[in-house]
Amino acid sequence: MKRIQRKRTKGYRIPENAVSITRPGQWGNPVKLVGDMIYIDASHRRAVMDKWVCLCHGTPEDVVDIYRYLVGMTDEIRDDIKGNFDIDTHQEMFAKKDFTPLIGKDLACFCPLGAPCHGDVLIQKLIQLIVT
Repeated sequence: MKRIQRKRTKGYRIPENAVSITRPGQWGNPVKLVGDMIYIDASHRRAVMDKWVCLCHGTPEDVVDIYRYLVGMTDEIRDDIKGNFDIDTHQEMFAKKDFTPLIGKDLACFCPLGAPCHGDVLIQKLIQLIVT
């Protein structure tokens, strides 16, 4: 179980034992960074307008920390987004999600290897599920 980098080159195929964890998709991160602003997917409440809602200023590390909170790997979250409706909604959705189909699979994301990525959090989550 490891994270691999997806490529956009012609003819590239995800390896056989890998699962895509990119957006859109059930394993994609509902939080993204544009410049120094963090946005969250609010499609659960915005059918007509743009689904991305500005959440706060941040860094790639902050995006991964928020994802860590969403999947229940930490109880700590930045004070400026505590109690945010969209954060709470995604946290509830992840609490109901079955992560077991990912166990034993490589996780494929576009993030460069060595860069902060929600895939690393997913791997930690899977290891936690295996151990408990």
